[in-house]
Formats: sequence, structure tokens, C-alpha cells
Amino acid sequence: MLRSSDHSDVPRADSTSSGNAGPRDSAARPLAVLAARLGRGLLMPTVLATAVVGCSSTGDQYSEHERDLANSDLGRIPNAEVIISSDQPIGQFLAAIDVRIQLWMTLKASGKAKDDRRRESLEAEIQRFVSVRADELVFELESGPLRNRWIAAAGLGFARDEEVLGPLLAALGDSNRDVVGQALFGLGIRADADTPLDPLLEELRSAFEGYVRVNAAYAIYRVARAGGRDADVGPALRRALLDSEAPVRVQAARTLGVIVDSDAVDDLGGLLSDPVDMVFLSALDALSALAVGDISLEGPVARELVTALDEAPTTRREFLRREAAKLARNDYGGDMKYWRRWAFGLP
Repeated sequence: MLRSSDHSDVPRADSTSSGNAGPRDSAARPLAVLAARLGRGLLMPTVLATAVVGCSSTGDQYSEHERDLANSDLGRIPNAEVIISSDQPIGQFLAAIDVRIQLWMTLKASGKAKDDRRRESLEAEIQRFVSVRADELVFELESGPLRNRWIAAAGLGFARDEEVLGPLLAALGDSNRDVVGQALFGLGIRADADTPLDPLLEELRSAFEGYVRVNAAYAIYRVARAGGRDADVGPALRRALLDSEAPVRVQAARTLGVIVDSDAVDDLGGLLSDPVDMVFLSALDALSALAVGDISLEGPVARELVTALDEAPTTRREFLRREAAKLARNDYGGDMKYWRRWAFGLP
């Protein structure tokens, strides 16, 4: 049985931590591939691999079927064939939902266009079954055993029922931090503009657990992208650009671009030298969004791009030059004298 801390085979937004995952990511994927993933929105939160959630909501005893499932590898094999039906016992149903969410995450994070149709079909299946039994999942989230709460929190993110927003927000107060992380995942998947951002921002600011901050940042990004706004979002996200978790920095940067935070130019410019390539690309994307969203920021953004272009390693210069050329509506190639003249001549 997997424990709540077994996250090694779970897709992450970019890397498990900023310490050593970034260089491995850079070595495995050229910048162009990462840029393509970024453009297609392939930035994932953390979802716990729970393997089983066999308990019924009335007690902690597993049925024989559920115990077998607990001791199998089904929960950790993302393409396992696990039967799902709307009239299964709740433990079996949740186990089947868990496997499907793991597979959906794997397909979403693959970055391969050929996986899109399968992922979309799987997402529709999850939505259909979760929506039919949303009331039961809410009950499990609020009063079920721990593993049931884990999966119910993630699964309810796929529900079409507007009534699940309240229970997901309430789950942020769960005594178990893994359930809180799963609820943040669910809120991010829902991407509801009506989601109040205050509790999400509080988790981003104060959560000790890195994966909880990752999911908080992901949820904030998704809600902001759907149109949700809060006066405290900008300051909290600018602080999050210094987070030790690279995925938090990725999501924070992208959200600052979405909300066109005019105070974020300097901070985002600093991330252009971040050692993690996906963080660099996210900051570059966000700076470009700021210049497009607020014409008064063209000059400050241009100066950040050109300063970085002058100092960047060869692998990143093409990306910086390309964005600078879009902004300048001209490409000065490798001649830094002309780039500086353009950037520092802007207001």
C-alpha cells in the first residue's frame, strides 16, 4: 500500500524540488520541447498516488476485494484496467477514479499531442462518473476515512456540479495536510472564477509542505486564468517567485502574466537567470504578456529582455532574442549595440 508520502511516481509541475530536478529536466528535454509544453498548458500540480481507498465510510475495515486491490499494483500503474460503474461500492468506485486520475495526469504531463484524444476521452469519463456520484464523494470528503478523503478531494475537481465548490474549500481546513493538497488540486482542476482566492493564497504563503504550495500556486493560476481576481494576488505571487520549489515559481510567474501585474517586471526579470529552464521560460512568457497587456510596460520589459540577452547562456539567447524581436517589431540579431539602443530608448 502506498503511503501519503510516496510521491516518487507522481507527475509534478516541473520538478520535485528546485535542488536537483531542474538540471535533469534540462538534460532530458531541450528548451524547445519545454517551450512547446508551456505553450500547450502542460503544467501539472501534484496529485497523491493513493493506490487504494478501500474503507467504507462507516468504518476502517477493508472488504476482501478492497484488500486485494490495496495489495496490488493497480493504483501505481497508470494504464491499469480497473472496472468502473456508477453502482459500485464506494471504496471500489473511488479506487477506480484514483487510477483514472493517475492516468489522466500521466497523459496530461506527457506533452505528446498524440495523447490528447485519449486524455480528453478519459477526462470526460471521469467527469461523467464523478458528477453522477458527487453527493457521495462530498460525504466521503467531509466524513470518510483518510484515503477516501484524499481521492474524493481530487475527484470532485472533475465534477460539473457547482455545489462541490463549498466542500472543496472547506477541505482546506482538513486536519490532514495531504487532503488539503488534494483539495487544492481539485480546485485547480475546477478552475472556477468564483473561487475565493484568500484561502489559496494563505496556503501559498504559509504551507510548510512543498507539494501543497505547488498545488496552491496551480489552483491560483487556474482560477486567475478563468477570470478570478483578488487585490492580494500580486504581492503574494511576487513573493512566491522566490519559493524553493521550482513548480511554484513557474505557476507564480505565469499567473503574474495573466493578471498583468505591472509591479512584477523587475521580479520576473530576475527569473530570467533562474537555473531551472521551465522557470526561465515561464518568466519570459509572463514578461511578454505584461508588455502586450499594458503598453506602458514595453520599455521596462524590453530592458529586462535585453539585459538578460546580453548575459544569458547560448541555449537561452534564441528565446530571449525571439521575444525581444516581437516586442521591437524588428530583429537586430546578435548586435547588442542595436538591442541596447532600442530598449534603453523606450520610455
